[in-house]
Amino acid sequence: MRFLQDEQRTRWWQHRHALPLSWYLVAIIGIATLPLAVLAGWLVLQQTRASQTQLERDLRSAAESVASAVEREFAASNEVLRAFRAQAAVQPVAHTALENGLTRLLGGRAEWIGAFLLDSAGNVVVARGDERALALASKPALQRIRFGENPARDAYSVIREQVGAEELTAIAVPFNAGPSARWTLCAVFQPDKWQRLLETLTSYVEGPIALVDSDRRIVASASFPEPGTGSEFMDFPVNVIDTARAQGIERIHAGGAHAAVLAWQAVGASGWHAVVRLSGEPGDQTRVRLLTAVLLGGLAAFAVGLAGALAVSRSVTSPLARLSEGRSSNAHSTVTEIDRLTKALEIARAERDADRAALQAKADEFETLFRRSPIGLAIATDRECRRVFGNAALMRLLGLGEQDPLSFESPPSHSAQWFAPGAGNAALPPSDLPLQRAASLGELSQGVEYTIQRADGSRLQVLGYAEPLRSVDGTTRGAVGAFVDVTEQRHADHQRSLALASEQQARHDAEIANRSKDEFLALFSHELRNPLSAVASATEVLNRIGGQKPDEIRARDVIRRQIHHLTRMMEDLLDVTRVVNGKITLSRAPIDLAAAVQRAASALNLTGRLRDHRVELNLDTVWVSADSMRIEQIIANLLTNAAKYTPAGGTITVQVASRDDQALLAVSDTGVGIHPDMLTRIFDLFVQADRGSARRQGGLGIGLTLVRRLAEIHGGDVVAHSEGVDRGTRFEVRLPRIVAPPRE
Repeated sequence: MRFLQDEQRTRWWQHRHALPLSWYLVAIIGIATLPLAVLAGWLVLQQTRASQTQLERDLRSAAESVASAVEREFAASNEVLRAFRAQAAVQPVAHTALENGLTRLLGGRAEWIGAFLLDSAGNVVVARGDERALALASKPALQRIRFGENPARDAYSVIREQVGAEELTAIAVPFNAGPSARWTLCAVFQPDKWQRLLETLTSYVEGPIALVDSDRRIVASASFPEPGTGSEFMDFPVNVIDTARAQGIERIHAGGAHAAVLAWQAVGASGWHAVVRLSGEPGDQTRVRLLTAVLLGGLAAFAVGLAGALAVSRSVTSPLARLSEGRSSNAHSTVTEIDRLTKALEIARAERDADRAALQAKADEFETLFRRSPIGLAIATDRECRRVFGNAALMRLLGLGEQDPLSFESPPSHSAQWFAPGAGNAALPPSDLPLQRAASLGELSQGVEYTIQRADGSRLQVLGYAEPLRSVDGTTRGAVGAFVDVTEQRHADHQRSLALASEQQARHDAEIANRSKDEFLALFSHELRNPLSAVASATEVLNRIGGQKPDEIRARDVIRRQIHHLTRMMEDLLDVTRVVNGKITLSRAPIDLAAAVQRAASALNLTGRLRDHRVELNLDTVWVSADSMRIEQIIANLLTNAAKYTPAGGTITVQVASRDDQALLAVSDTGVGIHPDMLTRIFDLFVQADRGSARRQGGLGIGLTLVRRLAEIHGGDVVAHSEGVDRGTRFEVRLPRIVAPPRE
């Protein structure tokens, strides 16, 4: 009942939030129109900002051009005055000379109406020019001009004063008339000088331009005629100019024809500013009008799109309504997508029927597999395992009939009891059974072994597998389990365990016997050395006091050789037992391996062991860190072995060379060779290859074992190579190579 209520509530919620297709089309029109309107507004705003920025840049550039032109005039006059000052400085200052100089100076400058010198107190020293210039010379502003003791080379000052009805401009520069006389040299410009200059600039400067002095008074103004504005620059409020800043831009929102943008630029060090004005509406109002036009255009586009969407939606909604009512066979639309949707729905309906038939076939196959499987299978369809289905194999495994109830929640009294591994006789409660834990706790069981006691008292060993079944949201909704009878396999594992234990015991006994053998050989070798020493001493006594008959001498030689042979075998046997038991201590030192070969070969030649063979030595100087006695023992055993299995007249070759970071010692012979089956065993203790008649040489089969063990404790190894019987043998010993020690 709760499920039905939840489903009805969900359907009501979806129905309540379902909207007609026409509404979605309207939303699409709005979504498509709004970003375009916003983008258009943003582009208009960016364009107006860019235009405003360009306007300000142009105004600044115009103000800089006017300021540069005025600055050049001041600089030119300053240069002329400084030139006069330089000429006067090279000759004695005389009143007449100064008057003549000023007269010549005025004659060369048409834009000047006068020039004069003031002393340090502001009094006129010399003056030339018309009465306007002379009247300006007496003005207090000029008398207050002062320059420091060390003025800059191009220092100057600009003065603007009212003389009668005219405003006159003068430029003053410092003038040193002697070591202690610091005067001021002045020149007065024509009254219309700056007006004429500005009028020459209006041809390439757009808008009215003006010069403003340091007191914000307009010096001169001019303009290129603008439509409807004339040149009413005098009415402009110049008090907005910030004379403390070298340059700036100010917007004037006075309304009417006086709305403008003003830019100014300082004229050098004169304190004057060049001003450029552009009349017109403020940029903010322009932007508002443009944005309003964009908004109205967007609304108009939205309205047109809305009308079109409502008209088009009818050709879409009607066929879709017929499709929703299941009348797809009669639904024909002029919309290609709806036509395709109709055909796709028909195909999907046919495919759904086919999938349903295939799914039913798979279900039938699974049911057949489930019922006929020889493995016990169980399926729980709820978390509490109240509804459990088991196949025939599981029912037989549990000792139940096919019609008996099966529940893993509370097994009936006649069902099987479960015992966990190592639990003894304590049966598992229902909540700990594998299927129950997988269904309720979501646990995964893989190959856990249980003991099952059926109702008839028989016991089975079972491997249990259980995996939870999960819903779409991940919660468990049941479980599936599989149970395999491994009783016979466990019995077989127990025959094998006994056999393995027996084998391990036999191996242990063999190891003990092997250690006993090693101890016996060591003791036997040690004990045999004493009687051999006594026999050798007695033989020497017989050689001195015995008879000298040939037979007696030969007999004593045989005894001596055999005693020496037995002594050498005992020494090798003792060395092998020491190596095996780890009782050999190496006295390492740098050794020239080639020199060690020569010493060992010389010793064997003296004893006559190599007299029947040709020995070839190919020796390079190679150094190793080793025990010299043990290295010579390796060489001697390899040479003795080669001589033993090489017929008389054969060749034995000894090579010493470097191979990367290793030293190579190789002993080759042309003897009887080694069968391939024996190459892997030739270094084992007491193992001797069958080498035909050479076997008569005898030996215990410990020489090569000693070679391998001594090479290994030196950090090296040894290998044997032979191409077969009567093809010779090559033994290669490789040891770590070292750098040759420095010579003393």
